[in-house]
Amino acid sequence: MIKLTFNTKKHTLVYKPNMEKTHVVEYPNVTTIKDDGNNYYEVRQKQEPAGPSVPIIRVPQQSTIIEYLHS
Repeated sequence: MIKLTFNTKKHTLVYKPNMEKTHVVEYPNVTTIKDDGNNYYEVRQKQEPAGPSVPIIRVPQQSTIIEYLHS
């Protein structure tokens, strides 16, 4: 299973591609996790302060757990 931990206050995302917690990556400036309509979640990141957010990761919904932190 893939695990995404999205901190909504700090706008960070920790991406764990497997449960063994190898290859863990943390992304700053994440604005949202969006359902793309094709059974995938799309993680969007702000590239520039005044620019639009762009997709940086797509993960399958059926094998992804999302944890939201609000602190």
